[in-house]
Amino acid sequence: MRTRNLLHAERIGELFQAVDTALSGSGLRAPVEIVIVGGAAVALQWNRRRTTYDIDVVAEGIPAVFWDVVAAVGRDENLGAGWLNAAARVKAPHGPTPGEPSEVYLGSNLRVYGASAHYVLAMKLLTGRLIDREDMPALMEAAQPPNKGALYDLVEQAYPQAQIPASTGYIIDQVWDDYAVAHPERIQQAGRYRRGAGSRQ
Repeated sequence: MRTRNLLHAERIGELFQAVDTALSGSGLRAPVEIVIVGGAAVALQWNRRRTTYDIDVVAEGIPAVFWDVVAAVGRDENLGAGWLNAAARVKAPHGPTPGEPSEVYLGSNLRVYGASAHYVLAMKLLTGRLIDREDMPALMEAAQPPNKGALYDLVEQAYPQAQIPASTGYIIDQVWDDYAVAHPERIQQAGRYRRGAGSRQ
């Protein structure tokens, strides 16, 4: 029986290597390139203690044979279905975010990049789940926004206004307050903001 196993940074790297090896006999002429977000991106780039049940991918145009190999590796490693999946692209930013993806695994047949801290931060400010809130200290440390307005701007540039829930404003307020307490030396004058993303004054 396959179960959902917690994946830590080292284990994630081992799984990428397993997929890379398995792709060698797939007939692909060029390496597959993917970009990871979510907990896996956090674990590999900013918080090695972070664990996750799955690896979220936002890259598009991935050949079908890649997903066949991923499924086979999952079976061999006794992982649950969807251990590596593209479901996160539904919440992927539509607009620009600062920073570029970083290399986290470069193999002969698979190249994996981690999304930038700003990209992942925008996604997590939008969704605001408990696990997203737990990732905020590491993401804020990496992104180092100069003021609360920068967080509003990040979300508003990344997503259409209609897609931003009112709760995002509360999340930004709380995340900024926590960051300001932890790093008072980095804080610039933030100005006044009403509750709710897009409702600044």
